[in-house]
Amino acid sequence: MRQNRLEFILILIFMGLTSGVIMLAPYWVKVLINEIMLKKDFALLFKHLLWGLVLFLAILFFEFERELRKFRLGNAVEAAVRVRLFRKIIRVPLDILPEQRTGDLISRISNDVQIFGDGIRLGLLTLIPNLLIALGLMVMMVWYSLPLSIITIILISPMAWAVQYFVGRIRLKARIAQEKMGLVNNMVEESLRGIKEIKCYGREEGVGERFLELSNRALKAHNQQDKLRAINPAIISCQTFITIGILILICSWMLMRGLLPVENLTAFVTCLLLVFTPITRISGSFGFIGKTFAAMDRFDEIFDLPAETLKNEKFPDLPEIRGHIHFENVFFSYGRNGFQLVDINFEAAPGETLAIVGPSGAGKTTLINLLLRFLDPISGKIRIDGWDIHGHRIDSLRKQIGFVPQEPVLFDASLRENLSFVKGNATEDEIRTATSAAHVDQFADRLPEGYDTQIGQYGSRLSVGQRQRIAIARAFLLNPRLLILDEPTSALDPESEHLINDSLQSLWQGRTTIIVAHRMSTIKNADRILVLDNGCIIQNDTHQNLLKEKGLYHTLHTYAAV
Repeated sequence: MRQNRLEFILILIFMGLTSGVIMLAPYWVKVLINEIMLKKDFALLFKHLLWGLVLFLAILFFEFERELRKFRLGNAVEAAVRVRLFRKIIRVPLDILPEQRTGDLISRISNDVQIFGDGIRLGLLTLIPNLLIALGLMVMMVWYSLPLSIITIILISPMAWAVQYFVGRIRLKARIAQEKMGLVNNMVEESLRGIKEIKCYGREEGVGERFLELSNRALKAHNQQDKLRAINPAIISCQTFITIGILILICSWMLMRGLLPVENLTAFVTCLLLVFTPITRISGSFGFIGKTFAAMDRFDEIFDLPAETLKNEKFPDLPEIRGHIHFENVFFSYGRNGFQLVDINFEAAPGETLAIVGPSGAGKTTLINLLLRFLDPISGKIRIDGWDIHGHRIDSLRKQIGFVPQEPVLFDASLRENLSFVKGNATEDEIRTATSAAHVDQFADRLPEGYDTQIGQYGSRLSVGQRQRIAIARAFLLNPRLLILDEPTSALDPESEHLINDSLQSLWQGRTTIIVAHRMSTIKNADRILVLDNGCIIQNDTHQNLLKEKGLYHTLHTYAAV
């Protein structure tokens, strides 16, 4: 709310003006009945009705301004929370993020944030003006008749207990419903990613039945929540009817015995009839607030996650690197009974190409993640040019490293935007030079709109080889001293592999390059080969020396396809 405080102040002003004008209504009715109608002065009556019209129009104007600004503020706060959640999520460390369901995270950013916005618009900002009106009318009721006001407070006091009870129950049920909806969104996300597998194995019906089951669970949870929201105003309305009935009897008895003047009775009854409308709205707003608390609980689960300190001011920037990498007695574990990297020791000289091979699950990707500081070792040191990377800011490390993953991430944007993702201020000449080196220009110029062609979600309008070439072009564009290639040719056909290997050999010239690969054609030109198995380095030597040892030659060919 802080960044929109001016709008909030204006809303409060219009709330006060609306409430103040409504406060005049009982007095207007009192004058109309007790001072004008009894005198049968039609000129005065007409004049008084015009004043009533002015009051009505003033209420309309103030309520319009209040509602308009209320919805604007709700939308602004909703957008601010959504941005804050997203920024938090993308800063969560990679070793923690997989524990969160992707669909559930999407649900929190979309569904839960919308619920939160409704809680602001229809909960908090509906509660405040109706609370002001209700309190103002009660003050006037006390002014006109203290005994009747005390009786009214006693009669409506059970409403407070009912509201408190139902808000707690609604909050609990709303959280369950939102969690069920998160599972539904998670299945949608998983199914869209795995649509080929679903179709290939003919699992459309089975997946559809599973989705129906999750959807029905979410529907049941929402119905239970809405049942409580429906019961709450019904109980309030019943309490209101009983209270008005009892007060009418008491007022009639007091009037018959002359204990209450007629003009005060008229004003009191007018206040009484007016006060129950805001009370009912207050009850309804608490239903929205209960759902908002449930959403905020789910937001806190995200905000409480640890975040990477990319720009920790306590640490200096990593100086410009030459590319000398040194792992010293590094130990890492994913936890008790989890995978471990044990006693990792190796070096890569500036400009050297180091290939890492090993079976699946040997620790190759974990090793890369440690160098990129996606993970941190439990013990040992990782140095670049003698600098401990854990003693410097993370962002200053990563911006000096080029990374080509096995499955490059492309965005639903133009080819040019995807290329310049790693360097936002890249010039056209820089982009053209990078695409030429990575052979991207061979297909880019044939696209319908060239470099401005939209390539679709995840680059779906391009082949696997074309997407991989874009990832390599990004590395050329960044021009780093340290380059990491994570199985860049594993999913390619021979023709694409030939083009990409040509690009890679151009790319790693003069750079320190670490390449994880399963194909001999990719690693045969490496200066040295690191063989990993079960979290340990079993060999660190040149390709030629490994070929001289029969057992290691067999091991190498087992891990890397010819």
